[in-house]
Amino acid sequence: MKLENLRERREASRGSFSSDYQHAVHLPFGALERIGSTMMSALATKVVLTSTALDCMCFGVALLDGDARVLLLNRVAKQILDDEDGLALVGGRLTLMYGNNAHLAQSLEQQDISRAFRAPKRKSGDYLMLVAPLPLSSDVPLSKAHLVVIDDPASDPPDNADLLGELYELTPAQARLAWHIACGYTLVECAEFLSVSVTTVKSHLRELFAKTDTHRQADLARLLNRTLRLAI
Repeated sequence: MKLENLRERREASRGSFSSDYQHAVHLPFGALERIGSTMMSALATKVVLTSTALDCMCFGVALLDGDARVLLLNRVAKQILDDEDGLALVGGRLTLMYGNNAHLAQSLEQQDISRAFRAPKRKSGDYLMLVAPLPLSSDVPLSKAHLVVIDDPASDPPDNADLLGELYELTPAQARLAWHIACGYTLVECAEFLSVSVTTVKSHLRELFAKTDTHRQADLARLLNRTLRLAI
């Protein structure tokens, strides 16, 4: 009796699978087209959201395949490559204009370790670069992919004194001074830029210390610089 029940269940199961298969095979073309359109729309949305998120970063970010071909660039990376001041896009590939491209190629060969190096600029200074391998799922048609983060230590932080004012309850004058301090300027230079006396700058500085709970200009500059990385 039990054997007969098992056979009946198996036959019913086969019939169900067969019915589902036949239904899928005979789906009208319009339905398949709508399914494909929905999937492509979801993929496009994912790509747009990823690009938008990367554009919010104050670092340059590039996605490369194993041959250094650029797959994706954020806003800052595009600007860096457009400037062609040490880094450029040549034949669709990220290229060091004055540095060792063999070093970059070796970094892109790594599958389990990140590599950091400097890319010389045209006149002086360097870009700082981090090349990190990305784990890939089986449905991604790439054998290798790397995330490249590019920073220019000589660049000022985002010019967003309003952000500093909002976070630390600063007056407009204090917020402007805070941004200049985050850029690494001395008090004398800040006074010149802001067209005020050094005495006024020192008075504002005391207020900045109190509102940010810092006690040294170096600590204040470090805090403000990190805060400005939130700026878009």
